[in-house]
Amino acid sequence: MQTQEPLVRKSARRFIEHEDAWIQHRVSWLLASTTFLIGAFAVLMTANIPTGDPRFAPVASLLVCLPLAGLTFSSLVLLGYIPAQLAMCQAKRSAEPGQDTSHDSHRSLPVRSKGPALWLGILSSCGTILATMLIWALLLLVAVITVILTTVPAA
Repeated sequence: MQTQEPLVRKSARRFIEHEDAWIQHRVSWLLASTTFLIGAFAVLMTANIPTGDPRFAPVASLLVCLPLAGLTFSSLVLLGYIPAQLAMCQAKRSAEPGQDTSHDSHRSLPVRSKGPALWLGILSSCGTILATMLIWALLLLVAVITVILTTVPAA
């Protein structure tokens, strides 16, 4: 049993590193796309179009579509994040040494983080995803209010 335990731990660690890298890539792409979309949204919001102008229709549709796209991207990243996190937790549990095995913990890196390190690691990615979802929900609200206020003809 002792000879197989390091193989299980190495395999689990390799799997965890792989999943963690995928989470990192997803969050990085989310932040890059969010930056691009928020820049486009800011340009559209500052466009000088008079109230009730028929040329506002394409801008109005983009004002609503950009936050919807950002919210969709954020939701998809969250949908990929949750199963990856669950799979990593399962791999961590399977790699933990049993009670009856002698484990030389001072010579091998731990597979499972504990305490604040565990929660800060989870929240760093999940918090970023949830924050972008909140930002896009607020920008969608701003876009809808702006479209409503600018499509109403001036009295």
